[in-house]
Amino acid sequence: MMKLSVYQSSDIYPNKAGVQPVIQGYLTEFKPWYFDGHTVWWGSNYPLRSDAEKAALKLQQQLKRNDNSNSLKTKSKSQE
Repeated sequence: MMKLSVYQSSDIYPNKAGVQPVIQGYLTEFKPWYFDGHTVWWGSNYPLRSDAEKAALKLQQQLKRNDNSNSLKTKSKSQE
């Protein structure tokens, strides 16, 4: 399973997506993000990390300005 990284302004590069933990009282929620090379785009909070990771990849697909192969894609077993 692929785990997306936490947002760190010093560790981002164009077409990178990830998930940021957000503390909400006693609970932790997860906020998806995507960096297009100019702007960090944030999604809504999700109670499950896996849902936020899916949303981050969806953000990436929706906002990606070009169709380069620099996107995050889940490898199939045949590619490993």
